[in-house]
Parts: sequence; C-alpha cells; structure tokens
Amino acid sequence: MIKSKTGFASGFKIEGKGSGVLNIRCVDENNYSIGWYQNGEKVNSSTQTMSVPKGEETYAEYHSVPNGQYQLVLRNINCNDDTDVVKVTRTRQIPYQTNFDALVYEGCDEIIYGAGDSPMGYVWSISEVTRNGVITIVYDSIFVQPGQINQHIIEY
Repeated sequence: MIKSKTGFASGFKIEGKGSGVLNIRCVDENNYSIGWYQNGEKVNSSTQTMSVPKGEETYAEYHSVPNGQYQLVLRNINCNDDTDVVKVTRTRQIPYQTNFDALVYEGCDEIIYGAGDSPMGYVWSISEVTRNGVITIVYDSIFVQPGQINQHIIEY
C-alpha cells in the first residue's frame, strides 16, 4: 500500500521470478517527497535500497508533505564593522531530512539566500555572532507554510 497525506492511496502487488532491479517512484507534484519506509525504517538514501528477501513479504509506506519556498535573510542590525561574523546552523523538524550546510558570513550588509523548495514544518536555527571577539548565540525558528515564500529573517 502506498499512502500519501493528500489522500492518494494505491495498493499493488509485484510477483515474479528472476533477477533484476525494479524502480518504484511516487510523484505528487503538489507535495515534497520525504521518503520511503520499509517495516518502519527509512530506506531511501544514496547508500540504501528497499529489498525483499526471496520468498518473503515486506510493507513499504511513502510519505509526502505540502511544500513551500524557504528563503534565509541575514540582517546585521547592530553592525560593529566589516569584521562581524555570523555562523548560522539550521535543522528541519522532519528528522530524516539532512541538516542545512552551515553558513558563515562576514560584514554588515543584508544577505538573502534564494528561495528553494522546502517541506512544510519548522526550521530551527542557531546563529553564532562574533563582534570584537565576543560570541553571542541567537536561537530562532520559522514554520514553513505550504504554497508560500517563507522568509526566515535572522537579525543579529
């Protein structure tokens, strides 16, 4: 059974003998794919495949959530000088999504990192701001709404 949060459901059974590879993919253009689970464990990464031992059965479930656009805006509102540094680390609510790459920016200008597809849900950030050798930690979050450009504005 393949299930989607949008209500799409389709049951199928694949039977056959022999060797080879069968690729199954669910596509829902209105949602962001977050993966396959087999017997309760995530199996679709670049190093894993879903498999069924010969003569046995398995259960697979597909998950997707609505997507929006995510855009990060960094504003140095208390700029000391061009040596100010901010390092931003972000993570998603969805535990099987990888963390974002850490961003490091020096200077006083506002920086906007382009909008990209993102699954609905929370994005948390930890910013490490360094001014005159003093480090300040800033915590923030945003809930990514589906079908919108969601600006995650971090002011430091």
